[in-house]
Amino acid sequence: DRAGNFGYYLNSGMVETEALTDAGETAFVRGMIERHVQWTGSEYAAAILARWNEEQARFVKVIPTEYKKVLAGR
Repeated sequence: DRAGNFGYYLNSGMVETEALTDAGETAFVRGMIERHVQWTGSEYAAAILARWNEEQARFVKVIPTEYKKVLAGR
């Protein structure tokens, strides 16, 4: 969410956004980007990895509202 306005484009009646704070989820996202770089040679993705400490805060988690309710009921 480079511009900080990702939420504007979502249907807030169906999904919510959260900061990506869970270490496991953050590692999963980083791993996906690393694989993307390996498979595509993307310079943009490589630049994100090179600045990972700053860039990771810009990622957001999108979760369907109903699914979040189910998870909370565990």
